[in-house]
This record gives sequence, structure tokens and C-alpha cells, in this order.
Amino acid sequence: MQRVAVVVFPGSNCDADTLDAARAAGSDAYYVWHRDTDLKQADAVILPGGFSYGDYLRSGAIARFSPVLRAVSAHARAGGAVLGICNGFQILCEAGLLPGALMRNARLKFLSRPVHVRVEATDTPFTASYERGEGLTLPIAHGDGRYVADAQTAAELEANGQVVLRYVTDNPNGSMHDIAGVCNAGRRTVPASSFLWRLAMRRSTLAICALLMVATSGCDQVDTAKAKLKLAWDKLRGRSTTQSPPPAPVRPATDTAATRVTAEQEQTRAQHPRPPAAPPGQALTRDVPYVSDDTGTVNPGMSEREVYELWAAPAAVRRVGAYTYLFFRNGCEYTCGTMDVVTLQNGKVVDVIARWDGHRYSGESSSPPGRVPVANPGDSLHITPPPPSP
Repeated sequence: MQRVAVVVFPGSNCDADTLDAARAAGSDAYYVWHRDTDLKQADAVILPGGFSYGDYLRSGAIARFSPVLRAVSAHARAGGAVLGICNGFQILCEAGLLPGALMRNARLKFLSRPVHVRVEATDTPFTASYERGEGLTLPIAHGDGRYVADAQTAAELEANGQVVLRYVTDNPNGSMHDIAGVCNAGRRTVPASSFLWRLAMRRSTLAICALLMVATSGCDQVDTAKAKLKLAWDKLRGRSTTQSPPPAPVRPATDTAATRVTAEQEQTRAQHPRPPAAPPGQALTRDVPYVSDDTGTVNPGMSEREVYELWAAPAAVRRVGAYTYLFFRNGCEYTCGTMDVVTLQNGKVVDVIARWDGHRYSGESSSPPGRVPVANPGDSLHITPPPPSP
């Protein structure tokens, strides 16, 4: 049984679907946290979709500094298979494992609809079960899916046959040369084309599992795996599963998934309940427990990016002139009267107010933990930066 590592970043939201799909394809799939440095002898690595670090700075820009990316890079250099889905594609580009970059869509709109693509290369682990020139109808869901590269890189991609998928009929996001997916020169690192096989949309799961089976177990087991997945899909939809043999697997059809997406969102909310939010204009009336693996000590002079690497994405960011304020949850927002706040001046940490045990500051805080801030009931938090030096 082949081993598949599913990397989880703060903000990943398709990791559970990816893990289920990999296991359904017959692999020994398991999670690897972004702070880990060991892929546990993985045969294939998947970077799932989502919004790592809340897409701060730009999509994938912070995640590419996670410790696990060093192990992923070593795995790719050794010839291991790597699949980037959705945000995973962006991270692979930011990390330099794939050429080019992903930019905002041409019309600056988030797109969620079916598109038509053509298979351009079949000599990758993830497209070996298709025929060159074969057309697929797959869903997209992205706001930063426009693939770009400099002229020389684009010419090399075309000349070397590294364009794996290409949009046909229409180009939804303005990607250059209608490119929907590329691979590296070794043909082992492949993105799931600008979010095309989005695992949160269940009708795409059959295609993903089939591609994953090619990478982990070989082409001869693809048909059996797809037949099993089709039976599982029919069972979920309430259809009879007693037919033998099962009908031949088909390519994903045009997805009209409004009802299914709504159900998927409700399922996600049920599995990962959000903390109660204050109604507009009102304050929280109780504390919400906070637990996180993202801990560490912030030092004076640290950059904003270094703070993110320690404490992950903040709950909010405010920028006023030369000052930047990063707000982090601490589990005592109500009784403490404040979130944990990191203040940066000209991009460098100058002060930290920390109340959660996992958030520490090595400098002299303007409000150490022993001091309780005085809050006016009903007032929202207002921060006035000190005047700039003359």
C-alpha cells in the first residue's frame, strides 16, 4: 500500500476531503502538519486547497516558509510525486517548485463554475490515465487563478511539453496561453490546475481519486478503484448499489451543484463550529476558549512575516500610517478587555500585549499580563498610535 502525505496549513479547508479521497483510492493516507519536517516516508505528497494563513500578503506567500516545505522540496527533487490542489498550486509556485505564479483573475472576481479543459500531456503521474487531447469538464472555485510567467518561461513550458491542461471554449481567468495546469521539468510535480479539481465539490472526487491511483498504485488498478468510488458516490446519493457489475465510470459532467455546495458548507460548519461572534455594534458577553499549536515568543524588531510564522494568521489587521496592529485571539477577549495585539512601527515589532499563555513577548510590554485594561462597556476597541517623531 502506497503512503500519501496530506499537508495541512492554518486555513486549509479541503484537507479532510483530500484525505478521504486518498484513502478511498486505496492508499495509506495521513495528515502532516505544516510545522513538521518529516513526511514519514511518503510516496506521494498532496497540498490541499483552502486559504493558508488567510491569504495574507498574497495566496501561498506565507505558507511557502513553513518548515514542511523543506521536506516537500527534498521529496520533489528526489523524484517524488507532488500534487497541488487549489491553494496548493499557489504554494508550489511561491516555493519555486513550479514555474510561474498565480495572480488575481482578470476581472477581479471570484469564479465558481464548470469549465472545459483539454489534456495536453499524459506523461505525468496524475494524467497518465487520459488520452492526449481528451476534453474534461471540471469545476473551478478561485479568485487568484490567473497563471502568468515571463515570455522566456512560457516559451520553455510550451517547447518542453510542460503544459498539462489548457482551457478550451473560454478562458475564465485570463491565464496566459490559456494555461490551466503545468508540471515541473521532471514531470512529477503537478498542480490541480488553478483549483480545477476542487475536492470540496464532491462530483470531482471521482476524478481526483482516479488520478491519485495512477500516481500511487499504477494504471492497472484505476478501473477497480473508480468503480468502488462510483458505488460509494451512489450510496451517498441514495441510489441502489446492488447492481453487479457497476456501470462504467464516467468523466465528471457539468456541475450544477448549488444544493450540494450548500450542504457541504453546512457540513463544514458542523465539523468546525465557529466561535460566537458579537452582533454588530455589541460586545462579546463571554469568553470563547482558544487552543492552538501556533505558539512562540515574539521579539522586538521582528518583521510582520516572522510574527505570522510563529502565531499564524491574525484575526484582524489594522494599518495606520507607519503603524500596523495585528490582533490575535487569546480566549479571554471579554474578561481581559482586549485581544492579543502586536504593534509594528515601520514594519518592525515595537510592542506586544499578550494574554494567552502560548503568546509570549521578550521585550517590555506596554500592558503586561498582570495589568487589567480598563474598558468602557459598549465601546469598541480604539487604538490611537503615538504621534510620529519630529
